[in-house]
Amino acid sequence: MLKSIYIDNYKTLVDFKLDLKPINLLLGANGAGKTSVFSALEAVQQLVSSSNSIETIFRKMHLTRWEKVKEDHSFSLELQDNIGLYRYEVSLDPGDEDKYTGSIKYERIFLNGILYYSFENGIIEVYNDQHNRTNRYSFNISRSGLISIQNSLENRVIMHFLELINSILIFSLDPYSGEGIRKKETTNDNIRLNKRARNFEDWFYHFRSSINSDYDNYIRELQQVVPNLDAIVGNEVFGHRFLTIEFMNNITKDNKNNKEEYLFYELSEGQRILIILYSIIYYSKIRPTILVLDEPDNFVTLREIGPIINNLIERSEDKENPLQSIIISHHPEIIDALGFSNGILLRRKDGGATEAIKDLRKSLPVMDSGMLMSEIIARGWEND
Repeated sequence: MLKSIYIDNYKTLVDFKLDLKPINLLLGANGAGKTSVFSALEAVQQLVSSSNSIETIFRKMHLTRWEKVKEDHSFSLELQDNIGLYRYEVSLDPGDEDKYTGSIKYERIFLNGILYYSFENGIIEVYNDQHNRTNRYSFNISRSGLISIQNSLENRVIMHFLELINSILIFSLDPYSGEGIRKKETTNDNIRLNKRARNFEDWFYHFRSSINSDYDNYIRELQQVVPNLDAIVGNEVFGHRFLTIEFMNNITKDNKNNKEEYLFYELSEGQRILIILYSIIYYSKIRPTILVLDEPDNFVTLREIGPIINNLIERSEDKENPLQSIIISHHPEIIDALGFSNGILLRRKDGGATEAIKDLRKSLPVMDSGMLMSEIIARGWEND
């Protein structure tokens, strides 16, 4: 579980901390900083999970405009699981993209308050479970030093941290991005679904093999929001992968059940979003997941919102493998269902830095007026 996010000197986020629950709904007007939180989290994940240099991930233009003295971004994440509380800290100079001058100032990993990894002044130090230093060497400050860590028993604390970071799945789903039959990305079926889900048809092969015998139950859950859906079939022809979606049609001339087949991109935008979204949620049952969703309700009807919310709540309460969700939404149905209990209001006073307000009933008197939260927000009273 992602316990907290700290961000400093990134867009409108200055000395900003966000404490998180199993389900979190980020509320606020456009420009309040909600998407900036997601983009910062995505950038940190990319930094520690890839060999990309700093200036290809961060931009000097993303430094907070009115913080003239500071030249560095600072971030920290706290992640909790059954072995304890991880804390990751990094401070970096984004540099100039065309001059390749980005640099790590410091990068550290703690578990339960004990330092296991440090990268500072170009020197990496690694510690084992007994907190004995096992390695010390110089490394290129233009990227995260974590890409240099070998997967070994001595480094299992650090490797487990990287697994937790990679369990964060960040999506801003786009139903238009999957149109057409796509050439498969890789011969390796263990691929990652990308932010826009543009590789969903390719990723589905990995998903289908992962759920295996549970496939029928997956289809039954999907049928709650995609009526008459009968099967999703993967096809591969000449290196191209595509999905065939089968529906049952009970209206036939001979009154017999009949199947209709459609390619995935022939479905409506809403149907595609629902299939992708439910597949992601179902996937979290077999793999620990922190799900970050930017307006998942786009293209989805009011009737279809309820099952999605209930599914997320049910998954968050799973004692063996809970799903944590962090959601941005302006949808009144989601706001009214989650706002009072799980809402965090992001706002900027007089165009300044973003602040996060939780426990909304206690913090904002207007929230205790008896009105629906969606009505309060529609009138803009949450900013009074």
